[in-house]
Amino acid sequence: MKDLLIVTADNSIKAALCGFFEREGWWNAVGCGRFSIDPQNDIKAAQGLNDPGLYRRAGDLLQPLAPEYRHVLVILDGEWEGAPSDPHAIRDAVENHIESAGWAKGDGCGIVIVPELEIWLWADSPHLASLLNFPDFASLRQHVQTNSDAWPVGSAKPADPEEALKVVCRNAPVTPKNPSLFRHVCRAVGTKHCADPAVARLFDALRTWFPPAR
Repeated sequence: MKDLLIVTADNSIKAALCGFFEREGWWNAVGCGRFSIDPQNDIKAAQGLNDPGLYRRAGDLLQPLAPEYRHVLVILDGEWEGAPSDPHAIRDAVENHIESAGWAKGDGCGIVIVPELEIWLWADSPHLASLLNFPDFASLRQHVQTNSDAWPVGSAKPADPEEALKVVCRNAPVTPKNPSLFRHVCRAVGTKHCADPAVARLFDALRTWFPPAR
């Protein structure tokens, strides 16, 4: 039986997770013990479902895979047309799907990214700026604030991370929805000071299931 299955709502979330698990010593960034994961095969995008489809049909997708994996993470955005206003309601529904698919309570975890995946890119780091041909993160932030209302002055991250990404990608070599953008940044960006609740929940689950060796 394999250690961990990760099911994502789309290819961009999959790419972000693949990038993270491709980095050298990823288990040190998490603070967990090392476990076996093959990003190409153990991280699966719910093709054709996207966020609302995964929210409603995760159990059907997961059930055939339950005998193969000890643990499962299901990861989706918190904002999409028709989404419940409370991200906890999305998470609870997903975790009910996980249990109905065959995992015991506590062996699976729902992760809801609020508001959406693009928020993971906006760490104060040079990697996104370099990829988008900006000299540094400060100039990237200034460009967004000058050309849109997506990033209020004084805020650590954009209020509208998707719109902010569209602004900086207008003259960039990649498009805002290109999975390679998420893969590249998540392979390189540091996690030590990350305060995103979805990342914290993901790391907490991994530390619980795969505690570090003493």
